[in-house]
Amino acid sequence: MKARVKVLFEEFFFRPSSGEVLSLLRVVVGTMMLIKGLFLFPHLEDLFGQYGYLQAHLMSAIGGENFVSRLAKVGFTGQKFSIALHAFFLVHIFAAGFFALGYQTKFANFVLWITQAAFFRLGWESVYGIDSYCHNLTFFMLWLPVGSHWSLDSRLSETKEVALSSYNTLGLRLLQIYLCLTYVDAGVSKAKGHDWWSEAIWEVLHLREFNHFSFLWMAWVPWLPKIMAWSVLFFESFYILGVWIPRLGKYWVLVIISMHIGIAVTMGLVLFGLTLALVNATLFLVPIRYGDRSAPTPSESHI
Repeated sequence: MKARVKVLFEEFFFRPSSGEVLSLLRVVVGTMMLIKGLFLFPHLEDLFGQYGYLQAHLMSAIGGENFVSRLAKVGFTGQKFSIALHAFFLVHIFAAGFFALGYQTKFANFVLWITQAAFFRLGWESVYGIDSYCHNLTFFMLWLPVGSHWSLDSRLSETKEVALSSYNTLGLRLLQIYLCLTYVDAGVSKAKGHDWWSEAIWEVLHLREFNHFSFLWMAWVPWLPKIMAWSVLFFESFYILGVWIPRLGKYWVLVIISMHIGIAVTMGLVLFGLTLALVNATLFLVPIRYGDRSAPTPSESHI
């Protein structure tokens, strides 16, 4: 029995693979961070400017020292402040683009992570789930060979053949487990409160900032939003178990992806919903070949 468990453990975490999923995740995360950066760029003054929604001294008082407050302290005001803010954010945008393309991947990864951390600190009162995910995923990918495939680095490299490595598989498993743990945390946190056992879905869909469609018809079927909320609690809390169930796991992943697509469509959180849907699809549904080309994919062997 112990020998069998050891074999399964080693095969699950350390079976050699070529790391396509890690590279695809780089493309997904880099592209979505680039899109978000381009979307925010025209609104930097409103979000982080000296006279924006939260002025520099207010952001410093609420969240502590940050990039904007330090600029103000060293005497950057007016046009100088604006130029420095936009220049810093352009570095972030270019890093996201280079990272997605896989050009100078490691350096671009580091710059993207450090600038994301700076803006995470800067605008903590306006950040939400996608910012946390991107910050953490770029940190994980600092230590993984995410530029081995579909990258300019691999095309420019003199070594064209990618060696199989157990390190690729270990990195993939750690990313999968991290993602699962975020859903466990989300599900359990929701379950501890009262709202998700009663009116949470109804309230969210009718908040003014998220109300893009009329859901008043749910008043005639009050049990439906409750069932939807309970389903979210169940599928999130037990994602870390359900995803590995043979033949059922891939459908569990599809439920989570459908949830995020639903968030994107009904609540207007398009970037958040699409990013999480793509990340889940990349880590759990994209087939990866282990060892030789006849080896089973994760979706065949583990899900």
